[in-house]
Order: sequence, then structure tokens, then C-alpha cells
Amino acid sequence: IHNVVNIFQGVDTELFSPRKQSKRDLDKFIVFSGGKFEYRKGQDAVVSAFKQFYANHPNALLVFAWENPWVEIVSTIQYSTLVNGVPEKTKTGVTDFSSWLNSNGLPSESFQDLGRVPNHKMPSVFASADVAIFPNRCEAGTNLVAMEAMASGVPSILSSNTGHLDLIKQGNCLRLLKMSPSQPFAHYSGVSGWMEPDVDEMVEALEKVYINRKEAGQMAKMGHKSLQSFSWKKQVNYLMEVIDTKVF
Repeated sequence: IHNVVNIFQGVDTELFSPRKQSKRDLDKFIVFSGGKFEYRKGQDAVVSAFKQFYANHPNALLVFAWENPWVEIVSTIQYSTLVNGVPEKTKTGVTDFSSWLNSNGLPSESFQDLGRVPNHKMPSVFASADVAIFPNRCEAGTNLVAMEAMASGVPSILSSNTGHLDLIKQGNCLRLLKMSPSQPFAHYSGVSGWMEPDVDEMVEALEKVYINRKEAGQMAKMGHKSLQSFSWKKQVNYLMEVIDTKVF
């Protein structure tokens, strides 16, 4: 294909930048997981890995923003072999993640559901996180939540596939490499490039951050630095440059 230019989405680097860590409970080790709930995003792998991690570190807290208004996409989690059942919607239209997590072996005190969080309030969420984890099976784009977490200086764990590869640079995150090809399923028959995360490797990555906070902090600084090239200003300027030189 000729005459095609790939311009990535941007991240608001003025809003999403490192802030002084603010925690309600300083004894907690906060694991953040974000993105609309679905099989593609890999929240089933997060639950499975966190359950193992929590067994060894009861001070860990899974903080998540998974709300997804599309019921049919939420239901794709049924194709996972890592969790049981599908979260149900309440009468108010909110997803009942608490009951689902309880049924999958996580006690209520081990997690916090943030619900729908306005984007401008996410910086305070990232400021309280010790690590962010994104074991996504596929990202057609670059995963904006991961970009915002990294830009905010949160040590981040990313699966090495599809759109994540455009974000991953040497030393700017922990890469999940032990992956196997995904199999087609009802909602998605074309899954070329999709990869299944390895839960044990995810647990190991969480342990690395937990044990070596100083090293994780250095990685987070590199993550923040690398995301500056994805600022909205730079991406829009590039778009205008392409329009001026390629179109007219």
C-alpha cells in the first residue's frame, strides 16, 4: 500500500505527568488495571495473576476502571479459560464486578472498583498506583490508558504485541514476552497477531516491581520520558506537516 502515513493518537502530557504519590493507605501496594472490560483487553489474566500475587502479598490492592457499556463485548470474557462466568449488569446499568471477582476467588478487601472515571480525574488515580498492568491480547491502536499511565510516571507492565509495540522502548516498561497465539472465537474470527499472556510471567513482573521499587522508579522515569514524543502537540503538528506536504 502506497501513500499511507501512520500518525498515532496523542496523550495530554500536561495533564498526565508525574505527581507526588498520594495514597489513602501507605501500607497498600496498588496495582492499577484500566480499559473497557473484554476478553481482548485481558482483564481475565489480570484477575488470575493478581489472585496469585495477593496470596503472597495481602497488602496488595487491585484498583481498576473497567466499566464497559457494551454488554455484548463484556460477554466475550466467557471465552477465557482463566476465569469463570461473566459479570452481570445491575438494574442501574452498572457492571457488578464485585460479585464476579468474589466468585473468582478475590475477597472484597483485595480490590477497588473505580467505576466510570472522568478523564481529567485519572491523574490522581495514577498518582496512587505502584504499578499498572496491561496484558492485552491485542491493541489496534496504541492503548491510550497505558500511554497515560506511562506518561504519569507509573511503572508499567505491557504485553509485547500489536499496538503495544509502538509504545515499548528499551527500559521504559516491563515487557511480557512469554505469549502464544490466540485462537479465533465467535466475536472475533480474525485474530492474527493476537497473543495470549502468560499468567506466571505477569506474577513475576509484579514481584519485580514489588521487590525493587528503586529500579521500578527508574523504569517509570524512562516511560514518562519516552511518552513525550506522543504528546498531542507533537502528533497534531506532525499531522499538519503531512497534510501540508503530502496532500496539497
